[in-house]
Amino acid sequence: MDKPVGYEMFDSDTASDTEYMGFVAWLSDRAASEICEARGDMDQQKTALCRYFKRGLRANMTTNELIDFLGVSTPSVLERAELTEEESDTVMAISDRLTETEIELLG
Repeated sequence: MDKPVGYEMFDSDTASDTEYMGFVAWLSDRAASEICEARGDMDQQKTALCRYFKRGLRANMTTNELIDFLGVSTPSVLERAELTEEESDTVMAISDRLTETEIELLG
């Protein structure tokens, strides 16, 4: 999915509901694509997750929102990536262990 103008500098605090949902769709699609491409490579999955969290945090989303979109809401990022349950569990475990420093450096 192409990056709509402004999404890399998006601010959820000043966005309308429609703009917010558009950003969430873009962020989720982008993360799903990157995680899918990294299938089987835990280092690349970690990097994809760091990018996802960094983009979301930079847009003033909360960690809880990002975790919800990653693995709880339907369709989640992991569902969009068409991961198996086992692969999803692995990605969530990687996500749980990420540090702020890793997100900043790898994202």
